[in-house]
Amino acid sequence: MLLITISITKTLLFLHKNYVLRFPKYLRNPEIVENYHFLLLRIFSCYTPFA
Repeated sequence: MLLITISITKTLLFLHKNYVLRFPKYLRNPEIVENYHFLLLRIFSCYTPFA
């Protein structure tokens, strides 16, 4: 389970980097950034055994 969590975390970080690099204009909109981070936390908490 821990290995799955680690791989998912790496995937999320990779997606996060791509999001930041490819869509910098969206980062100027706080609402979109907030929703994006909330979505990441929701996905992460679903797969985290410690949540």
